[in-house]
Amino acid sequence: MIELSRYLDENGLSQRAFAALIGCSPSYLSEILKGSKRPGLELAVAIQRETARLITVEMWVPESHRNMITQGDAA
Repeated sequence: MIELSRYLDENGLSQRAFAALIGCSPSYLSEILKGSKRPGLELAVAIQRETARLITVEMWVPESHRNMITQGDAA
C-alpha cells in the first residue's frame, strides 16, 4: 500500500521496526506493502494506532465493501 510505504519513509521507520510496533513479521509487512496481502482487523487496528490514524482501518476494506461501513454508521 502506497500510503503506508510513504508513511514509513516520511517518518524514517524501517519495515522491521514498524513490524515490531504492530506485532507482525517483517516479511508479512512486506507482503502488505506490496499489496499481495491485506491485514486482518487486529493488525489493521494496530496500524491505525501506530500511525495516529493517518492510515485507517477503512483503507484496507475493498472499495466494493466500503458502502457497508457507511451504512453501518447510519444504523
